Amino acid sequence: MDLRQNTLRVLPPYRRVASELGEQIKRGRWAPGDRLPPHRALAGEFSVALNTVTRAIACLIDEGLVATTERHGTFVNPSLGQAPLPTSAPLVPASTPLRAAPPAPAKSGHVAVITWTPDDPRRDPTAPIRDVWSMTVQRQVETTLVAAGLPTRHYRVWGDPAALPSLDAALTAAASGGPLAWIVINVNSHADWDQILLRKLDPAQVPLVMIAGPPTLSSIPQINYDQARAGHLAAQHLARAGYERAVFLRLAEAAWLNERILGAQAGWRDAGRAETLFTIHPPQPTAAYQQSLQGADEAGHTALVAHAIDSALAAGDLCADGSTGVIVPTDHAALPLLRLLHERGIEPGRQLGVIGFDDLPASLYAGLSTVRPPLEALGNEAAQQILTGLAQGPQIRQISLPSQVVVRASTTRGH
Repeated sequence: MDLRQNTLRVLPPYRRVASELGEQIKRGRWAPGDRLPPHRALAGEFSVALNTVTRAIACLIDEGLVATTERHGTFVNPSLGQAPLPTSAPLVPASTPLRAAPPAPAKSGHVAVITWTPDDPRRDPTAPIRDVWSMTVQRQVETTLVAAGLPTRHYRVWGDPAALPSLDAALTAAASGGPLAWIVINVNSHADWDQILLRKLDPAQVPLVMIAGPPTLSSIPQINYDQARAGHLAAQHLARAGYERAVFLRLAEAAWLNERILGAQAGWRDAGRAETLFTIHPPQPTAAYQQSLQGADEAGHTALVAHAIDSALAAGDLCADGSTGVIVPTDHAALPLLRLLHERGIEPGRQLGVIGFDDLPASLYAGLSTVRPPLEALGNEAAQQILTGLAQGPQIRQISLPSQVVVRASTTRGH
């Protein structure tokens, strides 16, 4: 028995059906736009209950493989048959495989890759890397470019103000090597980087791509991920999981958080829920959380989440009766929430649904449902745009990629 069959054996039935259907779609059993058989027919084909097929289809919707309507059934996502368009904001399905890079340009040289990291360069090199996002994106950039025969040179911008180099110094050092092109990894969304880059580099003259979190308003070509779509996915997942009410735990004021909330509100409406998505504000100043948005202050997250949740439970804004799902701004705040619920005798998933964002490594072990950012896709797309730009000239101004829902025990309602 091969590894895939071994893995399927230990999956819950609905995940097994979702995996098998997903494979059949990718192998072409149904073309983009084709309607899938009725749920009852699929239940008979896989020898499972009708509810199992319904949950499996919900997983495929979260992955972007299929779409469904009440009147016309379930269809393979038509966009799976289209190449991503070089427009300001195309939506590429999160489950789309990383497309092959174009051939490397004939001229020799390298690509300068500049990455911010909070880690001190003088630390123990064997210590765990804290900035998993930037390192994941950087690794994919390197993998795609090296596979195309184009080497990279990496330059760090350290988060410690006492450490060097700064972004300005890193750009100067990279320029001395005469790179063919530039990739700047700014998934931590440093607002002043646009101005610094434009002082040093002219996007009209040199191939340049910035990988951002939320999109920035500048002339720099960039690849980012769609925050509103991420919120939309979180809310629709809660609706499909059977929660009748959804609340968004707003712990701070930030542009990216506002986008997630607006997307979640739209997703809840699109799911046909009559009641609007409710937003909970913490009953105390948000400065402590504002200082810990990157997850550096776990104690600050725990204290703020505890205060917000306890106040909401006492006021009746949250009901631990299995009817309500909570959308939390980040996994950094959702993980302490899971611990707090256990301490208060509330079972996540069955009594109160919880979904976060970012898919931190600890989220897997905690059983936290979360919205995973398209980190590998960001790095791959940026590298491909550089390769295409070197061969054919500039191709993009801005591309936004969607995230993907990862379903775990915190939103399964005990099933």
